[in-house]
Amino acid sequence: MKPLKLIIVFAVILAAVIGALFLMRDDPPITPPPDGNDYEMYSKQFAADWEQAGDWNEKLFRQNCETVRQLSNVYSKENTRTLGDLNTIKATTIVYDKIFAEWDKPACSFSVVKKYRDAVDVITKEDPKASTDKNITMIKDVYSTYTKARVLAGKAIGLSPSFSGRSWSPSFSAYSNGITSQRTAILSNANYKKYLSGISEIKNGLAAIPGKLSDARRRYYDALAQRIMSYYDNAERTSANNSDLRAVYSRYRSERGSDHGTLREFVVRFSNEVDTRNMRMAMPR
Repeated sequence: MKPLKLIIVFAVILAAVIGALFLMRDDPPITPPPDGNDYEMYSKQFAADWEQAGDWNEKLFRQNCETVRQLSNVYSKENTRTLGDLNTIKATTIVYDKIFAEWDKPACSFSVVKKYRDAVDVITKEDPKASTDKNITMIKDVYSTYTKARVLAGKAIGLSPSFSGRSWSPSFSAYSNGITSQRTAILSNANYKKYLSGISEIKNGLAAIPGKLSDARRRYYDALAQRIMSYYDNAERTSANNSDLRAVYSRYRSERGSDHGTLREFVVRFSNEVDTRNMRMAMPR
């Protein structure tokens, strides 16, 4: 009997040791899946809250995100992901509908559009996966066109020339071509034509650009004529300066495409003064 008792005692001790080893393991406890009723309850609550809000609500969105985070401490993240996706989808759908509805208004408000564009940043920061959502990417794409069109439509058009004695800068032609190219690109942009072309502020602003450029061109060359006259008014009346002024005047007329009466008179007067000076210098003393 004694050997049998020893075997039994050994078996009991071995079982105790094995049990202790299992208790000392660091494996995380297995999280049971949440009750289906829990998901249904939270899903209905999320949907009802967004339905009641009827608009983008940052506080509600963040509150739901926090609820999902707290649930993920009880259940696995995989089990709570669908609830988080539901909150994001509800939010993005509302933001998408609202911002495109605003873009469809002739009196579209920039502040309203900006509110919903800022909402996109809140959503994608809380849920980075939302960055690939088709509604989010569409909002970003159209908003990029919207801001470019709005900035150009409200742009103050004009250029001030500087004159160095023989040449001037910057080139008004290059400036005008650049703005015209931007306008053409916007008018032919698919987003603009489909979603933004009815916005009065932008449509009227873009339509006014050719007229603004024409006025700016006139002001530019009037200012340039004044700078040329001011420069040569203080120059010595020599044949060399007279030759330079005539070359400048010829280029000015060619670039402007027309004459400038006051500048023409100045060139004639300057030339006469040079001739008079030369005659006096040629007279015997």
